[in-house]
Amino acid sequence: MAAKRPDEFATDIIRTKNALDTDREVFKVSWQEITDNMMPRKNEISTKRERGSKRTSKRYSSTGEHAHGILSAALHGAMSSSSVQWFGFSTGKSEIDEVKEVRDFFDKSSEILWKAFNSGKFHTQVHEAYLDITGLGTACILQEPDGVDAAMKKLVFTTFSIQDYVFEEASNGLVDTVYLTRHYTGRQAIKKYGAENVSAKLKTAALKDPTARFRFVQVIGPVEDFEGKKTPDGMAFYTAHIEEDMNMTAVEGGYHEFPCAVPRWAQSSGEQWGRGPGNCALPDIKVLNEATRLELNAWAKAIDPPLLMEEDGVVGGRLDMRPGKGNTVRSLDNSVKAFETKARFDVNRIKLDEYRDSIRMAFFADQLELPTTSTMTATEVQVRFDLMQRILGPILGRLEYELQNPLIGRGFNILLRAGFFPPMPEILAQALSDGEVSISYVGPLSRAQKQQEISGTLRWLEAISAVAQINPQSLDLIDFDAVQRSLHKNSEQNENFMRTEKVVDDLRKAREEAQKQQQAMEQTQQAAGIASDLGTAGAADLERAA
Repeated sequence: MAAKRPDEFATDIIRTKNALDTDREVFKVSWQEITDNMMPRKNEISTKRERGSKRTSKRYSSTGEHAHGILSAALHGAMSSSSVQWFGFSTGKSEIDEVKEVRDFFDKSSEILWKAFNSGKFHTQVHEAYLDITGLGTACILQEPDGVDAAMKKLVFTTFSIQDYVFEEASNGLVDTVYLTRHYTGRQAIKKYGAENVSAKLKTAALKDPTARFRFVQVIGPVEDFEGKKTPDGMAFYTAHIEEDMNMTAVEGGYHEFPCAVPRWAQSSGEQWGRGPGNCALPDIKVLNEATRLELNAWAKAIDPPLLMEEDGVVGGRLDMRPGKGNTVRSLDNSVKAFETKARFDVNRIKLDEYRDSIRMAFFADQLELPTTSTMTATEVQVRFDLMQRILGPILGRLEYELQNPLIGRGFNILLRAGFFPPMPEILAQALSDGEVSISYVGPLSRAQKQQEISGTLRWLEAISAVAQINPQSLDLIDFDAVQRSLHKNSEQNENFMRTEKVVDDLRKAREEAQKQQQAMEQTQQAAGIASDLGTAGAADLERAA
């Protein structure tokens, strides 16, 4: 087989990727500073480091890294818990969602997908994404099956370092095209793409140095954006893997859905890349780092101060500072004195505490960690937690839209095509033919937010009951069925706990019919009793007349 050669398509892709990379050079400067101060194991944005090298030599405070870790872990536990199922499905149409077969299908399929997330590397990879979002403001996580449709066994997730991807947005502001840089050894590249699909240069270099790494660029985007390209089975998104050094296409393929989630913490007008709490905290972290360095220098001077020596004050010219050693001096009072720096450690400590508090506030650590005091009541704890929900609410909404929705939606479709779910009810299949499944979040954070609605509803019912004691007819305004369904929905209990509206209607009709029959029987018995009483009274009257 003839060796593959550079091609024009691959050259154009690499040129576009390099242009996008050049556009973000200014961002790289701040990313490098953020990773140096908060994410040392990721600090290779613009500075390359040897593997295993020390990466914290210029840091004197870990406050920023610690606060950043608290926020990332809190988001992971609240939004993507491994111990509590944090999402469910619906069609958004109550008349369909209340059908028992539909409810059972959604309950089972959401449980299967949640277990599929837990069985793979989802949690290790999504935690890296949370670290990138909160520190750098942008993350990119790729979701793929490990096989095609029925041959699939598990979901595979990969979070890319920020220096290894660039992207383009669609007109709606969502990312629809990515350029991912992959690093493989020669053996890995040959195993992934096949020996016939890599260059002769790579195969030769792999034999000489098995540890040498080669760069491949994977482009993913809408198939209509790539002129003359087609995808298997008419898939909506085209992909190609390109050997960068040779400008050569290795393999091509496609995806049914866009496989990447690219969430941003917040965006400035006119910018594609996000900005996170790390950007906000960086100035304070740099000041704290420098102030800590100066304090350590002053501390060393206070513990082991410089010495002031009178000229020729020490006989022999050299002072022996070793323990137990003697020195001959010309004057006990003036020959040798310790230099007093008169450093104000108390003032510096106050300023350091101010900067530490400011950094923790930037990462919401002051809200995410409860004070270590035994005097807080349960109400105070709940109020503090509710405050944290309000502060993070807008950000969480964006992360659900740009991170969780794409991952869950694509995961559902992958497992559905692979036959992991039970048979879909016909009524649901028809409903989904015109739209997508709706995702509802039932994780710890969602529960906390809905608990506020439950508390508000219960307080409202207490007020209504007080009014009803004065005016009982006011209860006619309340649809208690709707109230109960709202409480059930917000408390996120099992759907089977509540009867459907049709079952309730049938039950009430049967009860009403039974009551009517009971009333009819009672009326019949009452009429018979009256007739009997009248007959007895008439007979008595006849006897008296006789």
